[in-house]
Amino acid sequence: MKPVLYAVALLSSLAATTAHALLLINPDLSGLADRVQPQIQADIPSNRLYLYGFGTRIHGVPFADLARLNASNNELDIAWRPEGTGRVLDLATGANGDVFVVSLEKTRIRRSLLQISASSPAVVTKVFDEIFPLATDPQSANADFGAGVHRIARGSDRWLYFVAADRLASGDLSFRVGRVDTIAGAVDSAWTLPAPHAARISVTSDNDLVIYATLDDSRRQMHDSRLARYATSESTPRLLCSREDPGRAYTEAIDDGQGSVFLGLTDGADPTGGKPITVTRVNRDCSMPRLPSQVSGSVNALGFFVANGRAVVYERQLIDSYLSPATLDLIPLDSDGTRLASVTLAVADYSYATRPSVLGDAIYIAARTAITTVDASSLQIRRSAPLPLMGSPSTQVKIARLESGEVLMSGTFETMLEGRVYTNLLKLRRNGAPDTTWTPRVRFVGDAIPAPRGGVLLSGTFTNERGEALAATHALVNYATAAITYIDWSRLGTFGGAVYDGDRYIYASGVASGQMRPEIRRFDVAQNAFDPDWRIELPNVVPGGAYRYSGLRHVDRGALWIMIAPQNCFGGQCGSVRALRYDIEQGKVPRATLLLPVYWLDNGRFWVREPYAYSGDFRYALDGNPIRTDVPLELTPSSPASGWRLEDRGYQQLVSVTDAHAYARVGGVILRARLDGSGATESDWKIDSPLGASGDIVVNDADIAPLPALLLNSGWDPFDPTSESSLSIAPLDPRGNSPREVVEYYHAGIDRYFITGVPSEQAALDANPSLGLARTGMRFMAKEAYVVEAGLNPVCRFYSPPNAGGSNSHFFAQGETCQWGRLWSNLRPEGYDFSVVPPTGGSCPSSAPVPVTRVFNNRAASNNGNHRYVVSTTSKLRMLARGWVDEGVVFCASAVVDTPS
Repeated sequence: MKPVLYAVALLSSLAATTAHALLLINPDLSGLADRVQPQIQADIPSNRLYLYGFGTRIHGVPFADLARLNASNNELDIAWRPEGTGRVLDLATGANGDVFVVSLEKTRIRRSLLQISASSPAVVTKVFDEIFPLATDPQSANADFGAGVHRIARGSDRWLYFVAADRLASGDLSFRVGRVDTIAGAVDSAWTLPAPHAARISVTSDNDLVIYATLDDSRRQMHDSRLARYATSESTPRLLCSREDPGRAYTEAIDDGQGSVFLGLTDGADPTGGKPITVTRVNRDCSMPRLPSQVSGSVNALGFFVANGRAVVYERQLIDSYLSPATLDLIPLDSDGTRLASVTLAVADYSYATRPSVLGDAIYIAARTAITTVDASSLQIRRSAPLPLMGSPSTQVKIARLESGEVLMSGTFETMLEGRVYTNLLKLRRNGAPDTTWTPRVRFVGDAIPAPRGGVLLSGTFTNERGEALAATHALVNYATAAITYIDWSRLGTFGGAVYDGDRYIYASGVASGQMRPEIRRFDVAQNAFDPDWRIELPNVVPGGAYRYSGLRHVDRGALWIMIAPQNCFGGQCGSVRALRYDIEQGKVPRATLLLPVYWLDNGRFWVREPYAYSGDFRYALDGNPIRTDVPLELTPSSPASGWRLEDRGYQQLVSVTDAHAYARVGGVILRARLDGSGATESDWKIDSPLGASGDIVVNDADIAPLPALLLNSGWDPFDPTSESSLSIAPLDPRGNSPREVVEYYHAGIDRYFITGVPSEQAALDANPSLGLARTGMRFMAKEAYVVEAGLNPVCRFYSPPNAGGSNSHFFAQGETCQWGRLWSNLRPEGYDFSVVPPTGGSCPSSAPVPVTRVFNNRAASNNGNHRYVVSTTSKLRMLARGWVDEGVVFCASAVVDTPS
């Protein structure tokens, strides 16, 4: 069997692939995203929710860190898609409904204030970025660092207030407070006043501006806080009152709806944690009543908000660790700040809950996985709607081959495939299709180690069917049935990795509680317990200097390999990493020590294929040398095995070793050398990688042992909203993909046309005429969906189910439309069906000369829409005469058979 190279690839780079290299596309992985907690802001006049601070993707579609939802049903407004906003740090709406955001530009230095049209998201205007005419030194390398808008707050009239900074020639930052006319989109240059560095702002219902700040005195380990109130109705700001609170730190100031403000503060040096939050009211004259004897919040309090004229503290309650689900307690306060009976929210995971936003009689809370709507009076949950999959495709993903030839993806991500959400763990079949039947309940995956004859060893956190956290820290998951055996390794201490011999034992490393030196223990899978008589205590000091333990790398044929690296190994590059080889049965004493030359520790470039070890350009003989149990044999770069060294082809990187070949990358090219030769690369074997010089490769040979999971290095910039790169799994295999005949069916009872290129689906429809779908005779030739040649696009398929308000019809698309289709709430993704040559400007190339046109019955208003795909002008004109609409050429086919009528 020919080997298949699996790679974590950037889809935007696929154009660089040569014609002979084929790409196996993992369906819909453009939706891969880190689950990043978004900030939520409600806008009362428009009844909308704005989400920001989540990255640059929703379901893989670029959304430039800003999106909005309908507050009534939490549905995403996919038509409102501003571009060029950079990273959004703060948001407020204006009197005319426009959205104002503080944007961190791509330079990551200057913060600008942008105005975005509420009706036309393409209209993004930079209100300003040069705040005040101060003496900035334009020659300074840090002239822009920290400059720009820091905070904004909406007034009750047309004004938007901001805190901004500019850098003086001296290098210091100078802060000012100003305002913007949201209707005219202009700064009021006459209305300005100085502000302290840490100033925050709030606007009362009387339209007075409250400026408050906490100034850190690190020498005294204390905070001095100041608050001032200004009238805003005149042409220049007028001070109404001010106050100082030495030794206290302000956390928040929020309007109480009656012209005063609720003020959150803490006593002592830590305003963010370790001290309870106290909430009190500051009157119009800046006076403050005596603090209540009972504090309003505990050390778990995240903050407070105001609903129905009363302050409500919100506290996160962790179950057992930061990796476990959390509930959220809402604690209303009475008039003197005393805590009343709390309400616990437990529908979503509130580990990363952000400050709630109030809109009318509803409170909206963005939790980890959902937006929870809470009644403002009773504080009871009204609705919990799933959040769209938000984040950036720069998520860390590991890929590894299973014994079955399937591919396992693990990491910190969420993605939607064929209408279902998969979190942190995904298995792909040999043809690249997702295995939608394999769904272990995994909350967080640290490592996923594939193993023969049993399953996948996972480290992470796990939950039961009720979503409750389990004590187990590891699980062995059967890769055929998804059955889970939970393992509690907590007594092993700090976990340092594990390898599985594929039969009975798992070798796990860690530092037990109260111990200093790392050790390796053996876990008996059959007994679900540690072997009490087997232990290796690892050295923490070796000749030549202090070393630190790196991790287990390999177990094979009675030997266990462990990596250790110098304590001064900085940035992952080490000059003398050691690989220690232990006999499993003898244990205790290393059988050999391999001294590796310049070695990138974090990439794990180390393979053992008995009787050799491979690292860098060399291979080392492990047998045939005298081995003394009292003095381990040390193999150095000066004594590699004779007769084999990977051919020097410039800067190259050894990416994998199988039983027959070594694979290396030179830039964006993958080369291969035979292990039974001299190490010279094969002149007739080369693949131009779509990865360029980044990413990692896993070789899928039928005869190799499972490989360790490799860490993705995508090189993607999460602050660049113009980046269109998305993650995918792309095996490179110089074989052709199979042809597919796409067949049309018609249901006379409901007047629906349907096409499919899936042979099993065609067989099922043909064998069950009672379903009402019969062949029309129209068919055209395409190719399979999962192996895609250069120049082809996979065609995704969606279903609009009637029980979700849909039209009981299917829709086919390609390219970016596949991403957009997943955002429509009434379309259910069904994966990829077939692949085709896309048209260019409505024309088809000679390789696929027949155009396939999409027509629409134009019944969207009655929710009875249906598309048909026709392969001739005659059929198209026949449909247009029936009132259907021509939507243009969408596919190109190499051969067609038209319907007879």
